[in-house]
Amino acid sequence: MKQIIRLKNISSEEMLDGYNLTVYEKQIVYVQSLSYRSLHRISEFFACTAKADSGTFVIDGREYEQLEAQLLVKNGICPILFGQELADHFSAAELLIMGSRPKGMFHLRRRASAIQEAAEYLKSYGFDGDPFTLCRNLSIQQRKKLSLIRAGFLHMRLAVAELTSLTDEGYHQQEIISLISRLRDEEGMSFLILSSRFSPMIHAADRLQFMQYGMAVKEWDTLSERVMEIMRVNGINHDAAFTAQSEKTFTGLYDPEWTDDRNIWQYLHQVKKENPEMWRKCLDISLPAEWESTDSSTVIIPRTSYALLPENLSIEENLCIAMGRRLTSYGVIQKHIETKLGNDFRAEYGIDQSVKEVSGLSRLQKKILSIERFVLSRPQTIILEDPYRSVHIEENDRLRSYLRKLADQGIRIIYFSRSPVFMREDCHTIFGTTDCKNFHLL
Repeated sequence: MKQIIRLKNISSEEMLDGYNLTVYEKQIVYVQSLSYRSLHRISEFFACTAKADSGTFVIDGREYEQLEAQLLVKNGICPILFGQELADHFSAAELLIMGSRPKGMFHLRRRASAIQEAAEYLKSYGFDGDPFTLCRNLSIQQRKKLSLIRAGFLHMRLAVAELTSLTDEGYHQQEIISLISRLRDEEGMSFLILSSRFSPMIHAADRLQFMQYGMAVKEWDTLSERVMEIMRVNGINHDAAFTAQSEKTFTGLYDPEWTDDRNIWQYLHQVKKENPEMWRKCLDISLPAEWESTDSSTVIIPRTSYALLPENLSIEENLCIAMGRRLTSYGVIQKHIETKLGNDFRAEYGIDQSVKEVSGLSRLQKKILSIERFVLSRPQTIILEDPYRSVHIEENDRLRSYLRKLADQGIRIIYFSRSPVFMREDCHTIFGTTDCKNFHLL
């Protein structure tokens, strides 16, 4: 592997003390530390806003005492600020071609062609905004994507990203992780990810480094149970990250070709049709008809289930909507049972008793309600499409606890997604397919 950059015995004030790090081509390197200041100082080197007191930076075999902007640009190295560096008065497509504008007699025609090429490049990497709208009109998530895609378009060799400066949205994390992985695989880019708290990005990394007191302590190339234990002992805690194997009670099913605009019901029926023997051997479950969330034993919960709740109905009415004849008297659910279910749900999830309508619930509470209304019909299996993308990152553990409670009750939880990245935190077994075909054990 060809080396891009090496930080050799770097010291800087009290933040770094003889720090060493090497980044090679086509690698995602994840650096975890308890100290935000140490990581931020590394980030400042690449932003050219801080200098090292001692040590050298080695780029393509040549040593430099400091990093300078011109040197970094020349060698294809750039910081990623997740949208903070984007000029608001340019369109997304225009920003991609800035710094590489065409010149010559047919400049205007060439520039128009380059902008169109940039727009197509954006779309090819899943940019869901308008490539021709001004950046100030883009969402936070679209700006994050644009920062990364722009680095790929400009053929950057190494992008440096500090996750501690990023405000995460849990249901968008996987998009960023998948995008970084694609840019590595398809554009040959390398990424240096700096984080003072646990991030799921660690699962996508090719190398992991743990640093403490401004020094590199240990490096690994896999995230084994032993590595997680070492990090946990050293104070880097994240419940989802350090799940014991015995607590991983879900089954995972993923397909890298999956897109959010596809029909989850049609997709699962197609997987079953294309892989009948593996389906029977590995999953052995029935499936509801299209757009039917449940049959006698299996429930399908789409990613946006929280938005599918009838908001004109009360919490009690939503809870009882899928219960069929189980709690009915002459076809009518008994009122005292309906009231008890509603009161129990409010008490369990911290909802004030005065809140009657679904519109008064948080997204997490809506998500749990969208699942709980089917749990009451006692299914054997629940298939969830990207459950953690439905809620904010700080709510992931609460949703995970709820799903584990269902697993403890004997309900089989199948976690479906486009990527196995998050599944490793919850799933004891993970199966993969590619556009419904080639059903296999990961």
